[in-house]
Amino acid sequence: MSPVYVYLDIWIEAGPRGHVFTYKNTQAIAINIGDLVKVYLRHYTHIGIVIRGRNRIPSELQNSNVKPVEEIFEPTTIDPNWYTWLHNSANRYHISFFRMLKTALPSQWLGNHKRSNKNPSYKQVKIGLMMESPIKRNNILTNSQLELIHWLRKQPNQHSMQSVLQEKKFSNSTINSLKKKNIIHSQIELTTKISPKPKYLNTKFNVFNIPLSSDQQAALRVFEILNRGHGILLWGVTGSGKTEVYIQAAAKQLEEGYNVLILTPEISLIPQLIDRCRKCFGKQVVEYHSICGKDDRARIWQASYNAIGRPIVVIGTRSAIFLPLNPLGLIILDEEHDNCYKQENPIPCYHARDLALRRSQQCNSKIILGSATPSLEAWRACQNNDSLTLVRLRQRIGCQVPPQINIVDMRLELKEGHRNSISRSLLYQLKIIKELGEQAIILVPRRGYSSFLSCRSCGTVVECPKCDVPLRVHQNKKQYSWLHCHWCDYKETIKQKCHDCGANAFKAFGIGTQQVMEQLEQALEGFRIIRFDRDSTREKDGHRQILAQFASGKADILVGTQMLSKGIDLPRVTLAAVLAADGLLHRPDLRSSEQSLQLLLQLAGRAGRGDRSGKVFIQTYYPQHPIMRYLVNGQYEDFLIKELTIRKTASLAPYRRTCIVHVSGTSDTITASTANIIAESIRLECKQSDWSLVGPFPAPVRRVANRSRWQILLHGKEDSILPLTTDAELNQLIPKDVHLKIDPDPINF
Repeated sequence: MSPVYVYLDIWIEAGPRGHVFTYKNTQAIAINIGDLVKVYLRHYTHIGIVIRGRNRIPSELQNSNVKPVEEIFEPTTIDPNWYTWLHNSANRYHISFFRMLKTALPSQWLGNHKRSNKNPSYKQVKIGLMMESPIKRNNILTNSQLELIHWLRKQPNQHSMQSVLQEKKFSNSTINSLKKKNIIHSQIELTTKISPKPKYLNTKFNVFNIPLSSDQQAALRVFEILNRGHGILLWGVTGSGKTEVYIQAAAKQLEEGYNVLILTPEISLIPQLIDRCRKCFGKQVVEYHSICGKDDRARIWQASYNAIGRPIVVIGTRSAIFLPLNPLGLIILDEEHDNCYKQENPIPCYHARDLALRRSQQCNSKIILGSATPSLEAWRACQNNDSLTLVRLRQRIGCQVPPQINIVDMRLELKEGHRNSISRSLLYQLKIIKELGEQAIILVPRRGYSSFLSCRSCGTVVECPKCDVPLRVHQNKKQYSWLHCHWCDYKETIKQKCHDCGANAFKAFGIGTQQVMEQLEQALEGFRIIRFDRDSTREKDGHRQILAQFASGKADILVGTQMLSKGIDLPRVTLAAVLAADGLLHRPDLRSSEQSLQLLLQLAGRAGRGDRSGKVFIQTYYPQHPIMRYLVNGQYEDFLIKELTIRKTASLAPYRRTCIVHVSGTSDTITASTANIIAESIRLECKQSDWSLVGPFPAPVRRVANRSRWQILLHGKEDSILPLTTDAELNQLIPKDVHLKIDPDPINF
């Protein structure tokens, strides 16, 4: 039974970071840690979350009039391990627990009482084994009683709801008999209603009619014998059937009464995965991401912590890692290598893969990291860590051959007088696909029409007035053009004259998805072409609508940004191409080679997934780049081995830990001065902890949205604690208009 605390510490979303207040439990209500309660603060009703129970009043409140808790707003069954994991995560990312909690909770979940409790509480009976009382030898048990005891022993915490037992055909007489013998006990709990337990939870593996390859069967065997708190890195070539392994593994967990969390790096991947899972698991599959409405997110949050006996499958982006699913049986990260799992703004700057691995261990759940191009960190973890096992899917389903990789030397195109962004060999292949009833996808590194606008008279590049970056050229179907900043969203019309020299000889340079669309429409008359980028998918269900339109054969060519390379399954696509690949290869970044090869291999995997072979065209002005050799030969593991050797020799991530301290403000002078003060305040601690401190120095893009940006780079031992003072102490060094952001283990430098 739940303890009855006299005093409760309650966190309320008041102010930018929230505050903890102590209230008195005058009604002697049984309130659990994590329950939502209704309290008064400054004459307003607030909903708060209970974070601690006390039997004595805090010493600093001895002579204070402690206000009472009004009532339980909503009881929860949040796993205490979830709170422990959240505390540990806050320490790792160097923020307060309450800021981490605010990140985890849905928007407007707490604070001033604005939402109603749409799911009224109701009573249900929880049945559990009396673990402290061993079964006496003189007890005579019937077969049905023995079956119930055996079934309860297999459940999380050896408990289950009585309604679930009744669905399992255990009679009330069997339950009552075991109660009288002090073998089981019952407890009445308040919870909120969610949809009834679906029939599919009784499904066994043999009802899935999709035949599994030998590699898939082997992967599932390894998964089934895993201890909880352990996982696998599922390295499967594109088209090898990783999703089917996810579904089969999820079915087993649901059958045992556990919830399943499936993460994808981008919203564009969710529609296909939702459709696949709902065919197997029905309406108990839900999605959770930023496009979902506030009411939907609140409903899913409630279902997460009240899912005991009624497990669900949640499919979402990185923020879904915070859902308090209880009990949590399996976490799946699809495309685990993708950088979108790293949050860069706002704080905390967490990585969902790191959080998932730690949550798996803390909450005793299994985990699957899936990818055709594993990250260096995950691959290395398999070599050095007993808790993560490498499992390979080496062949495509049906033993389909990998697509043929063609590297197009654009220098020869230019030398022979062909100045179009699309090479002649690619245009020829595009013309063929329509005759064969096939489709093509074309990746362009940037959206918009052109990368920048320049004056041909004086060479001035038109920059954003608020940022130190060029404005991108955008154009609509009516040929109307404008300038757009992709950093701060500033927009302006294209001026007739250069503000430096007064000339009117402007020229746009570089290509974007809109310009490629225009060139294709001119070169391929009668072709149906659609665009798939951030601009074309802004509306709700935009990703689903465009992919459904293309999959149904209503278009021949799909032009898009990097979203195209990420896990979409389009069987009629036999041709994939990358234009202007040089923009990916020559970025001044530690991970540029790894990320470029991953992107190119992922895109290549979109071609030839059906019953026809595929072709891939990569256009570049530097075909001798080392990445091209690994791409053509499919030697990704060789690349990982060599890249890790280079990183280890140079003492770079993942063999060393890094952290960037970002300082931004409206005044460049004050921002730079503040960065210097922070650097000096932590310099001694860095030296004592054997960490290097570099800087402060201006950020690569020094000004964004009229805010100056400076950085301090910290570099230290792998897995060591950040050599920083507390969040509160650092904030005391910062003037009013200056912001501080700490980015542990950054992806981009």
